[in-house]
Amino acid sequence: MSIPDDLLKSRFYLNINRITGLVKLIHSDIDSLKPLAPLQSEGVRADILRTIVVFLHATFEDVLRTTGIAFLFSTAVYGAIEQDF
Repeated sequence: MSIPDDLLKSRFYLNINRITGLVKLIHSDIDSLKPLAPLQSEGVRADILRTIVVFLHATFEDVLRTTGIAFLFSTAVYGAIEQDF
């Protein structure tokens, strides 16, 4: 593994652990975090759910950006090498 791969994995697992903690909090026995009805949330519960979505989006974007840049760079390098031959 390279340092960029290790950093990507570290960021990924950090965000997934954050998401896991928030999901556990939502499913705890705290009355103010109980849903009003199926698929209906408000107040703190709704804020936590939005935060989970933000972390999921940021994690997906980070992985996509990091792997996309590596892919584009390798494609450009190999394309330049093939043109020389």
